[in-house]
Amino acid sequence: MLKLVEIYKQMCYNVCCKGGNRMNILEEKTKDLDTIYPHTENKIKYIKEYVKLWLNVSVNTKVVKNINFIDCMCNAGIYQNGILGTPTEILKLFCEYAPYHQNIKFNLFVNDINEERITIIKAIFEEQTNYKEISNIYVYFSNKDVNEYIDTLANLDSYFNYEARAFTILFVDPYRFGDVKIRKLNSFLTKFRSELIYNYFISDYRRNINNNYAETKQQMMIESMEGIEGYSSDMDGDQLLEVLKKSFESTKISYTFAYPFHIKNNAQLYYILYGTPHIKGIEKIKECIWNVFDGNPKYRTKKDENQMTLFTSKFQQESNENLYSREAIERVLNVFKGKEISYKELEEYVILNTMLNSSHIIRKIIRPLILEEKIEKCNIKGKSNYKEDRYIFQE
Repeated sequence: MLKLVEIYKQMCYNVCCKGGNRMNILEEKTKDLDTIYPHTENKIKYIKEYVKLWLNVSVNTKVVKNINFIDCMCNAGIYQNGILGTPTEILKLFCEYAPYHQNIKFNLFVNDINEERITIIKAIFEEQTNYKEISNIYVYFSNKDVNEYIDTLANLDSYFNYEARAFTILFVDPYRFGDVKIRKLNSFLTKFRSELIYNYFISDYRRNINNNYAETKQQMMIESMEGIEGYSSDMDGDQLLEVLKKSFESTKISYTFAYPFHIKNNAQLYYILYGTPHIKGIEKIKECIWNVFDGNPKYRTKKDENQMTLFTSKFQQESNENLYSREAIERVLNVFKGKEISYKELEEYVILNTMLNSSHIIRKIIRPLILEEKIEKCNIKGKSNYKEDRYIFQE
């Protein structure tokens, strides 16, 4: 964790003191920093872990020329207690990977409507990384309304199109539902092959869509869904989630997954809605959930963040594995009853329909079912090769 005052002393020297005219910069700019809450801190951990897993795949793909992370609403890159924001954490990851992959351009796009936040994030980037010394890292700053910014991105073909050989994540993290026009996201996702991380603020939608004292807010929400097939203003928050998923899946996004974040009283705050063109992305987001949240089906803020838990991370993971594997076994026995299927078919079904990921399939599903004689392994390439085999489910 960083000391905020130390950061700002350095920032004031780098950004302001060289100009010589601005007084009390530390006091003036501190107000532009947000307080960070436990759910936000864990959201950052979740996204950072996913990007790390994504980078491990991306940098080892032979055709890749550009790796892009776009933060459409980047905030200041740091919070009042010194915890780094998402774009700063992503830049630090780029600084780890880029020197070892000089043939790839690592492009970080950051935008915020608040000009002061952009001033701060520039200083934080310089304070916390050496990105300017790494020749294949490029950072692009912008100060626009999010919808205007997404329109601008749609014109940057040389970074995002097929010829660019790009791996791209579009990250959109609004303060409230209605700030972002969904059709703008869809236009980008239809034109370019990209992954999506979108914060769907379901609590804000539920609180305001039927609030007659918030007519301006209501109208903004309705306008943000303009042109989206299946949407109606009398929908509840869960119905809207399904509409959003289907809308994103009408673009180059093929698969979506929504992970819920809850506060202390277990009230649902938002979903981090993830979209990907490839099932490998769903596999990695599930791996991320197991790495960060021990496979729990949701994040919930603890009543006391400093309270010791009775259960270790390993115990929690094992408990979740056992619970989910029982549910998964029941499902696959029902769905594939009397059929012969490939490992790939089984893997895809489990990844898309349960909380398990690829690493659980052999250990928690296939081997137990073979022992119980409920499936038969064909042994096409030997007894020890599970992934290039086929399986017969009993009637």
